[in-house]
Amino acid sequence: AGCDDVAAREALEPQPQLPQWPCLCAPRARMAPLPATSHGAFASSVSAFLRASDFGHQRHATYKGSHLLLVRSPCACLALHLLPTPSCEAEVLPAETSAALSDAYAARRRGHRKRAPLVHLWQDQWLEHNAIVCSRLLSMLGRSDRVMARSTTVRRIDAATIDAFLLENHLWGATKARYRYGCYSKPDGRLVAVASFSARWNVRRRGKEQADARASHELIRYCSSRGVTVVGGISKLLAAFTRDASPDEIV
Repeated sequence: AGCDDVAAREALEPQPQLPQWPCLCAPRARMAPLPATSHGAFASSVSAFLRASDFGHQRHATYKGSHLLLVRSPCACLALHLLPTPSCEAEVLPAETSAALSDAYAARRRGHRKRAPLVHLWQDQWLEHNAIVCSRLLSMLGRSDRVMARSTTVRRIDAATIDAFLLENHLWGATKARYRYGCYSKPDGRLVAVASFSARWNVRRRGKEQADARASHELIRYCSSRGVTVVGGISKLLAAFTRDASPDEIV
C-alpha cells in the first residue's frame, strides 16, 4: 500500500479480551511513525491523556494522507483524525478535507461493524474545551457513568439553568431557545441532561395550502453532564416536549 493508504493492523499478538484493530487498508500496510512536528506535539498530548486514562492500546497511522490515532478499549475502538491548528497559510487544509475523509472512511467501514468510528478532533477545540472533549472521548470508549432514563424526571427549566449547564458541558455553549427541559436524577435531584427546542415554524410542503402547514420545531441543543451517559435521556426529553408543544415534526 502507498503512503496515502496506510492504516492500522495489530502489530502485537491479539488479546482475546480486546476487540480487533479496525482494518482500513491492505494487510501489508505499514504503521506510520508519529510526525515530528507541531502535529506530533498535538498527537502526543492526546495520546498521553488516553494513556493516563488507561487506554494504552494505541497506534498511529495515515489514511488518505490524513494522520489518525487509533485507540482500543475492551469494548470499543476509535479512530481520531487529528487536525492541528495551522501555523502558516501553507498548512491550511482545503475546506472539503474532513468531509471527503469521512465519506471515504464510511465507504470502507460499511458492512464492518467492528471498524472504529472516525472522529475529527481539532487542536483548538482540544485546547479551549479540553474537559468537554476528554469527557466525550472517554464516553465513546465506554468510560462514563450510566444513568437510566427511568431513574430520572423531566421538567421545564429556565434560561439561566440551561445556559450554565451548556457552557459547562456542550462544545458549542449556550444559545437562545423557546423550550427548555432538564432531566434530573431521582436519587439526588442532580441535573444530568438538557435539551432545548425552537419556536414553531409553519412549514408548508410543496403543493399544499397554508391551512395544511405543519408545526415544525428544531432540536437546538442536547447534552448530558460530563462523564455521564443518560441511557434513553434524549427520548424522554423529546417525549416531554411533544406532550407540551404537539409538534408535527422535530428536526
